[in-house]
Amino acid sequence: MGMSDLFNPNVERLKAKGDVKGLIKMLENKRERSARLGAADALGDIGDATAVKPLIQALKDENSDVRMVSAWALGKIPDTATVEPLIQALKDEYRGVRSEAARALIDIRDTRAVEPLIQALKDDHWEVRLHAAEALKQIGGATAVEPLMGALKDEYDDVRTAASEALVKIGDARTVEPLTQALEHSLHHVQYEAVEALANIGKPALEGLIQALNSEDIVVRARAAKALAEIGDARAVEPLIQALKDKDCRDDALLAVTNALERMGDAAVEPLIQTLKDEDSSVRWNAATVLENLDWEPRGDAERLDYLVAMQRWDELVTLGAPGLEPAIQALNHESRFIRLAATHALEQTRDARAVEALIRVLRDDEDWYVRMSAAHTLGEIRDERAIESFIQALLEDEDSSVRGKAAMVLGKIGDERAVEALTQALKKEKNEFAWDNANEALSKLKKKKNEDVKQE
Repeated sequence: MGMSDLFNPNVERLKAKGDVKGLIKMLENKRERSARLGAADALGDIGDATAVKPLIQALKDENSDVRMVSAWALGKIPDTATVEPLIQALKDEYRGVRSEAARALIDIRDTRAVEPLIQALKDDHWEVRLHAAEALKQIGGATAVEPLMGALKDEYDDVRTAASEALVKIGDARTVEPLTQALEHSLHHVQYEAVEALANIGKPALEGLIQALNSEDIVVRARAAKALAEIGDARAVEPLIQALKDKDCRDDALLAVTNALERMGDAAVEPLIQTLKDEDSSVRWNAATVLENLDWEPRGDAERLDYLVAMQRWDELVTLGAPGLEPAIQALNHESRFIRLAATHALEQTRDARAVEALIRVLRDDEDWYVRMSAAHTLGEIRDERAIESFIQALLEDEDSSVRGKAAMVLGKIGDERAVEALTQALKKEKNEFAWDNANEALSKLKKKKNEDVKQE
């Protein structure tokens, strides 16, 4: 029991020899409290059934500690004869006795104790309520559901947890409403216990689990999504889609939601196809990924277009011609530098003049130097004269030497005479070797071209 005054040399010698009769005699020693305490503790450790009656008798000892240790010891010797005496001990004036009596009834698991344990849920001391809830987890049944639901509001965490676990074990559909309410509790671990309970109840808890998808806690969301996947009810598809669209749905919660949608199978396909049009690129990508894992194939060009946009497959997208060109151009405005960069590369394949204005804007205004350089390269491949002034501006004003160098290279490749003055000016002020060399080479090409044109005349 961990009490310092349980130690008694005489008791220890008897315990070492397994002398149950001697220990019982010491338990009945009215004059020496420490002997009775130690004997009760030792008899509990030995667990001999012949000690049951003396220990029951000790529940009436004048000393509260002796009564408490005797109740504990009876819990170590499961015997139906101890049930009624332990039930009586639940009314003891000393809370330690009541607590150990309730704890003892956990292991004995006799249904005669259900009603008294239900009453013990109202005890003034939290340890008594805790052990009562733990005992009811083993033997409570439907009768204990309502009282345990009330215990979910207990002021002590451990009591609430024990009550929740008991309700999970009992698995009664009546617990769904209070468990759903517990999802909004201020303490996170109460929310965890509630969603775990709902998950174990299963299909009758469908609405509660759907509500749990709205929790601010990622762990609660993830557990709810996992449970919904196991239940497999199509009514959960739309709520799961909404969870997918929530910006706070991330990490384990996002993984659980996508896995749940995959488990829904055909029921999830149409809602996922509609989600391919969502404004958020991350939502579109997650929806497309789930569809891909479901071995879904687009039905016609419209769905294929939505799917390729969602998966950000810009190279494939531009092969669709005009329908695919606009989404690729729109991708140049994306917040992700990687998507903007991929879009500039994809547009190089088309060499379509409709992309020029957008690429010029990227060359002029994009915050990422590598994206600007990629836009310059693509514009150089398209070779539209509308881009000349933007190349000249990039050559003379861009803050990044790689962009200036690429602009010079492209101007030399295009061969427009308007670039001569700008290249000459760049050579006078450019300090970066790469950019200066490209400008010098470009200017040489333009001069050579001009001389060849004059000879031909």
